[in-house]
Amino acid sequence: GEVARSRRVASNGRYSLLVWANRLQSTYSNHVIANKQVSEVGQSGRWRYQLRAYIAPATGATGQAGPEFSMQNTRTDGIRFLTSTAGIQYRASPYEQQPGSWAIWKEDQTELAGWQVFLVQPIAAGKWYTIVVEADYDANRYIRFRLSGHGIDISIDLTSYSIAREAKSFEREAFWITLEGENLWNNCGTAGPFEYVVYYDQVKLHQFGGN
Repeated sequence: GEVARSRRVASNGRYSLLVWANRLQSTYSNHVIANKQVSEVGQSGRWRYQLRAYIAPATGATGQAGPEFSMQNTRTDGIRFLTSTAGIQYRASPYEQQPGSWAIWKEDQTELAGWQVFLVQPIAAGKWYTIVVEADYDANRYIRFRLSGHGIDISIDLTSYSIAREAKSFEREAFWITLEGENLWNNCGTAGPFEYVVYYDQVKLHQFGGN
């Protein structure tokens, strides 16, 4: 895979961030993650993560997941380091049980999380969309999801979803953000090589509350 600054397409200005899953056409499905450390300490309060995303038309039919993005907040409880991940995933695969669905990384049980579909809303390749997730790291709970662009304008209350505090073997506090993409599963290579390209632009992280 590849993560790189790109001039091929941009929402605003001259550049965007390219996340290219399986650039070298291997027989694998590659989950590619662009990440940035925002802080060396865990964070409290309410956070809004906003971005624009664009699926490349040439690979629009060969994606498994993406746009996908998350805030990963590792803090200590005095004994261990636990990570609270607020994540959103678009399920691009045409073979999904619910194609064009959106999933949330939410608490299933104590210290365990998993994906759950909360919206079915396909987006088109070759178009820019604005996507937002808000999370409360004091309560370890989601707040809201927004999706807009090209006739879509959706705002969903997510306060019924908790954010798990997972033990991930991290040994220090930190706050990270990610931008991700994954090419289509190919049955261990038997279906042929697939690639998937997602561009991201106008990425904004904002704290709008806290103690």
